[in-house]
Parts: sequence; structure tokens; C-alpha cells
Amino acid sequence: MIGIGKSKRKFRSLESRRRLYGRMFILVWEIGFVLFFVAPIFQSIWYSISKAGPLDEVNNGIFTYIKNNFVGMKNYKYIWAEDPDFLNNLGQSITGFLYSLPIIIVLSLVLSLFLNQKFHGRLLARAVFFLPVIIATGVVMNIISEDMIASQLRNQTSDSGIYNAINFANMLMNMGLPQLITERIASYIASIFDLLWSAGVQTILFLAGLQAIPSYLYEVADVEGANTWEKFWFITMPMLMNVLLLNIIYTSIELFTSSTNLAMKQAYGMIMQSNYNSSSAIIWSYCAILGVVIGLLILTFSRILKKISSY
Repeated sequence: MIGIGKSKRKFRSLESRRRLYGRMFILVWEIGFVLFFVAPIFQSIWYSISKAGPLDEVNNGIFTYIKNNFVGMKNYKYIWAEDPDFLNNLGQSITGFLYSLPIIIVLSLVLSLFLNQKFHGRLLARAVFFLPVIIATGVVMNIISEDMIASQLRNQTSDSGIYNAINFANMLMNMGLPQLITERIASYIASIFDLLWSAGVQTILFLAGLQAIPSYLYEVADVEGANTWEKFWFITMPMLMNVLLLNIIYTSIELFTSSTNLAMKQAYGMIMQSNYNSSSAIIWSYCAILGVVIGLLILTFSRILKKISSY
């Protein structure tokens, strides 16, 4: 009995030390979250329900600060009912989201299935497919984007045969499609490059999920005579459902908060003009829509997982 008591105490002390180490690891993040995120969040909420008033203090002709007066929901009413650009930008952002999300998810899944195969140079191929994620987060991507915009402007002002050869809008117009559909399809084709560069993290997550699937499941399927298509739908996809949900949520947040998003561009432009009240209202309205979308996705996938587990 004495030996059992000592082993329990040792186990408890080991668990308590592990908990302490875990708390120490996340302590830095908690301090940074309180100092750099909590205060700006509440300040942004206050900006969204207030209005900049007259300047209260002047120091040698230099304005020191602006007083914000509480106005309730007037900023939200303005952006939804009076702002000429918000609803249009919001509609285009949601349309781009609905178009980009399935392409990124399917593309990253296909790439992960390819990279999970055994072939020579597999490590190099994985590094190449993840390289855009590293480049896109730095200054290099800004330089590439500026060069692409400059080259497009040069091509548009010249009689470039290459530019005319890949002018998808003219090709679609010659097919007799309506102008609205033509412009939409051409814009989708032009954004394929960005979507390819946005699938790196999702590919890595899918690849990790594929490697976590036990190999004996595929061995049993081979014994039962299942083909590749059946193994994919009855083994791979059910085992990847949690990773799929993670990728959908991550991609949704990334698309909604991208700097190329028109609604976010409008909010950033207002911030640069020191219009913090309307910009905060736009951002919080946008976050509410994002929360609804993610909530619906989680609810849908939870029901799908319940059905799969019941089989």
C-alpha cells in the first residue's frame, strides 16, 4: 500500500510539472494577447459605436487628440444604408469567396494526394509546393505583384501579340456569351495564379492527415478487392473529415481577411484617412458575416461526421 501511495504521488507530481511547463510555454502568448490584442479589440468596438467630435486640445497649433462621442448604431446604419461602395464590395467579396474556397480545397487535396505517393524527388517536390507560402508572406511577393501590374499596363498600352493571344475576355465574347458572364469568367481565370499560391498550407495539412491514416485499412481494402476510387471515398475521405473542416475554416478566414479583399480594402482605405469610426463598423460587420459562415460550416460538418460515425 505504501508503494502504491508513493507511485501515485510521483505520477501526480509528474503531471503537475507537465501542466506547469505547458502554462509556461503559453504564458508568453497570453501576455502578448492581453497587451496587443484585447485593448485594440475593445478600442475598435468603441470606435464603431462612436463618432469623432471636435478637437478638444491644441498644443502650439498641433492637434493632440480627437474626442469620440457615443452615437450607437449610426455608423452601422451609414455603411449598410448610405455608403455607396460597401454593399457592392461586400457582394464581390462573398462571390469571390464562394468561388475561391472550393478551388483551393480541391487543389490542395489533389496536390497532397500526389505528394503522398512514393517517387524520386518527393521531398524536393514538397518543398517546391510549399515555397509560395514562404514567398507570399514577405517582401518578395510585393515585388512580384508590382512587376506583374507594371507588365500588364505595358501590355495594355501596346499591340502585344502574346497579350492578345491570351485575352480570354475576347475569346469568350466570340463564343457569344453575355458580357457579364464573360467578365466574371475572365476575372476567375486571371485569379487562378493567386489561388495556386494560396494552397500551400492546406496542402501540408492534408498531407499530414493522409500520413496519419493507418496503412492496415488500405491493406484490408485490397484484400476485399476494393479499387482506388472506393478506397478514396470509403477510407481516405472519412479519415480526412476533421482536416477538411480545419482547412475550410482556415481558408475562409484567410480569404475574408485578405488585403486583396474589396471590403477589407475599403476599411483599410478609411483607416488611412483616419476615419476609424466607419472603418471599425465595416470590419465588425464583416467579422459577424465571417462568424456566421464558419458557424454554418461547423454545423454542417458536425452533422456529416455524425452520419459517418453511425455507419
